[in-house]
Amino acid sequence: MITHPNYKPVVNQIFPKNDPYLTTDTVFAVKDDLVVDFTPLEGDKNAQLELKYDIRLAPKGVAPNKELQANL
Repeated sequence: MITHPNYKPVVNQIFPKNDPYLTTDTVFAVKDDLVVDFTPLEGDKNAQLELKYDIRLAPKGVAPNKELQANL
């Protein structure tokens, strides 16, 4: 979940590229844009992998783009 006082909240889920359950997605929730490839992280004793994933938030009060929604 991503929130900011000036933007609409977003709830999303991402899936590791090597997840063995990707091929058995019975509800078709896994979209190509949600499959990510974590990379090794060095120099951090608390983490082994990292991911850069950019998310664009919609400002509050802005109407949805109906043309964009039709293409999703």
